[in-house]
Amino acid sequence: MYCEKCGAELKENQTVCENCGNTPAKKEDKQVLGMKWYKFNVNFSLFFVGVLTVISGILDITQFKIDTAIMWLIYGAFAIVVRFRLSGFKKDAPLMMVCLNVVYAVVQGYNAIMYGGNSAFVLGIILAILNYVYFKKRKELFVK
Repeated sequence: MYCEKCGAELKENQTVCENCGNTPAKKEDKQVLGMKWYKFNVNFSLFFVGVLTVISGILDITQFKIDTAIMWLIYGAFAIVVRFRLSGFKKDAPLMMVCLNVVYAVVQGYNAIMYGGNSAFVLGIILAILNYVYFKKRKELFVK
């Protein structure tokens, strides 16, 4: 369970948040939502994607695809920023996550048009929608 006010993880049956002093809602009072997707993104996905797309941007420079190289470098840096905003339960982090997915869709669409390739931009749109729904249900956690 997580503190509704600051987002700190609470121990089972903890009555007061050690971080901010907030009294969490009882499980009977409020539906407890899982945080596995959040943890996956914060602990693995966003960091991995950030590093991988920076490497992809560098490889595009060697192939003289300067336009996509710049997009991938910016996207990779943005992914790492979003990771740290999410891990800090910052209020703007869920919106940043959705924007990151939209940017992914745009870059993939641009690549498909300019250089041929797959339609991975659809994945970006699907992830944007799924992340919007997921984080909207958990918006009370992102209060800092």
